[in-house]
Amino acid sequence: RYLALGAAGGCAAACVAYRLFSHVQVRVQAWRDPWSVIDSQGYQITQSLFALSRGGWFGLGIGQGTPEDKPVFPGGQPGGSKRHQTSTAIPS
Repeated sequence: RYLALGAAGGCAAACVAYRLFSHVQVRVQAWRDPWSVIDSQGYQITQSLFALSRGGWFGLGIGQGTPEDKPVFPGGQPGGSKRHQTSTAIPS
């Protein structure tokens, strides 16, 4: 009984938050269609999808990841953003 009441209350609170706060609407839109906002709000979601497509649910194994691999977009980087073109490699 309490589980059902808690779930109903959580759903109601989520609906109210969606109507009241614009940042919640932005996050829901990015979750529903991350490809339309890949260069801004959908960046983290699409990166996680790329990671899952490469390693699956259980990954590639310890030390076997490929963080240097980046997806190839037609015509270069999405939106021409400089954020995606900077190197994050740590010098050895």
